[in-house]
Amino acid sequence: MTLNSSEWEILNLSFIPISTESALSACTAIDLGATVQLAFTISNEYNVSNVSAARVKLYTSYNNATWDTDSYATFDNDFTVGSTIRTTVPVCPDPRYMKVRIHNQNTTGNISSVVVYATQKYIS
Repeated sequence: MTLNSSEWEILNLSFIPISTESALSACTAIDLGATVQLAFTISNEYNVSNVSAARVKLYTSYNNATWDTDSYATFDNDFTVGSTIRTTVPVCPDPRYMKVRIHNQNTTGNISSVVVYATQKYIS
């Protein structure tokens, strides 16, 4: 058995409008079958009118077709007006498949350059 590592972009959106959440279908699913460690990194840009952080919601599936309606976990990206912020959060990889949705909680402006990366360590 070998411990391998992979990193890839699972979501890339030029912007998310005011008070809107990205579609689950916009995200690439992660197969967690042999995963022993998992982390998500979100990077996004806040404009000068933003007043709150982007919220990351993780969704799970047992078959990569039917997705849970409630989020498995939720966390907020850090927030600084007029800045690009990047945050990495470790996540328990117990479910079989996982995707993310990003919620723009701002009622005052879009968030832009939204990218989510997954870093996975798995056994092969």
